[in-house]
Amino acid sequence: MIYYVEEKPSILTDQYLDKVVSFSYDYLGLNRDLTIDFSEELGGTAGYVDIEDDITVYVNPKQSILEITRTIFHELVHAKQMLEGYFIESCDGNLPLWEGLPYHGKIYSEYPWEIEAYAIEQKMTEKFYGE
Repeated sequence: MIYYVEEKPSILTDQYLDKVVSFSYDYLGLNRDLTIDFSEELGGTAGYVDIEDDITVYVNPKQSILEITRTIFHELVHAKQMLEGYFIESCDGNLPLWEGLPYHGKIYSEYPWEIEAYAIEQKMTEKFYGE
């Protein structure tokens, strides 16, 4: 796996980011190339993921190191969900699909892909920091 970083904030060292990415890829079993783009344009959003040939994770650089780490974990869980076909984001105005079925919910905290991503993000954080 090769990964690229755009606009890395000064609070992160290359060594720390290497550990976060390596741990994430091992934990989740990912094998596509990755770009992490620390975008100032995210506003209040912590991050999001986009998948084409490779994985691109957009991360708000105005977060703490812990929040950045958790955001990377969380968005890579979404990448795994998408790559395995469990989660398909809405496009062209269609409903998102979860496990092959259209999802009609409107409450973010109840989206099944978010419930799963937060749960796995928490497990990853505890294991990464040895808690």
